[in-house]
Parts: sequence; C-alpha cells; structure tokens
Amino acid sequence: MSVSVELRELAYTLWRDNHRNLTQVERRLKGEHKSPVSRVTLTKWRDEFGWEERAARAEAEAKELKEASAVETLLADLVARKREYDSYFETLAKGRVDNQATYAYAGLVKRIAEVQQMQAAVVGFDRPKFFLKNLQWLALWLKANDPDGLQVLARNIDSLSLAFKAECMNGHA
Repeated sequence: MSVSVELRELAYTLWRDNHRNLTQVERRLKGEHKSPVSRVTLTKWRDEFGWEERAARAEAEAKELKEASAVETLLADLVARKREYDSYFETLAKGRVDNQATYAYAGLVKRIAEVQQMQAAVVGFDRPKFFLKNLQWLALWLKANDPDGLQVLARNIDSLSLAFKAECMNGHA
C-alpha cells in the first residue's frame, strides 16, 4: 500500500470515529499522527472516495450483524436449555413422567421454532452475499499486497466455500 492510501484510510477511520467531523480529523492527523492534511484535501477524499456512502453501508451491515447476532445468541441459549432438559429426561426412571418439566420442555421447543423463524426473517442479512463481499475484498487486498497469498486462496477456494456452507447449515456461520 502506498503511504497516501494508508493515510487516506486512516483519515476515513478518524472521520467515522469523530462523527464525520473533518475539522477534528485534520487536528488529529496533525497532532497525533504528524500528518498534515488540509481540510480541503479531506473534503476531496470524502467526496471522491464516497466516504458517506461507504459509512452508510458499514453502519447498515453492522446493524444487520447486531440484529442477527442477538437472534443467534437467543437461539443458542434456548438450545442449551433444551439440551439440559434432554439430559434431565435421560436420568428419569423408566416410566416416570415429570409433568412440569415436560410442559416447560414443550414451551421451550415451541420458542426455539419461533426464534428460528425470526432468524430466517432478519431483513436484509444475506450470509452468502456477506461472505462473498468479504472474500472479494480479501482477494483484492491479497492481489495488491501478497500475490503468493492470493495463489493459496485460489487453491483452497473450493474447500473454503464448502466449509462456509457447512457452517451455515449447522447454524454457526
């Protein structure tokens, strides 16, 4: 990476971290990073490299990930509780029924099904699309910075894709 690209990416990160305030970015670049970049240059970079659109996309993706993560956490907790009930039922003597535990278990299974439906309905979060977008970024970065790494990725792309599909099917990706 050239110094200007690194500096521009640093400026973008500072711009996002400082609530899109170019004056703050200019001060921080000069003070903390000893890189005097004028506000005019920062404005040019913001407009030329689509910082507003890029930030909006990043914020939307972060929101989608957070929503998906909350649903996944809830589902994982429910499944863990279901496993505890499964273990408990295995300890009961043959023919013995625990009505209260059976009622709770049935409610838990119903709730798991509801959460799985919620998970499927998380609007806008497309795991394969997210995976491919990040993979594309990685390939471009490797092409520019580590051509040997790009060759390794190319050799392993099929197994990487299959592993991702398996993780999605198991609910882990």
